[in-house]
Amino acid sequence: MSQPTLSKQIFRLEQSSGFRIFEHNHQAPELTPAGQVFIAEAREVIFHAERALLSARAVIDGPTEILNVASLPIPIRSLSRCSCPYNSHCFRP
Repeated sequence: MSQPTLSKQIFRLEQSSGFRIFEHNHQAPELTPAGQVFIAEAREVIFHAERALLSARAVIDGPTEILNVASLPIPIRSLSRCSCPYNSHCFRP
């Protein structure tokens, strides 16, 4: 999104809300106190909207399980002397 487009959208939002979100000065724009509250609440709305989408998708896709896989360190020598019936599947250096 280009800067003029973003600036226009911010201006429209400020006009429709009736308060300034940014303090417009010659330096970098800063959030007004009302803008800080607005941004914090808007982030919450976005978070909940994303969570709602994920929850709805979970209903359609069905439950998912998390599989945690871990490995234990095993000395190489113990593998090379493996006497299990599946010896051909064992690691051999």
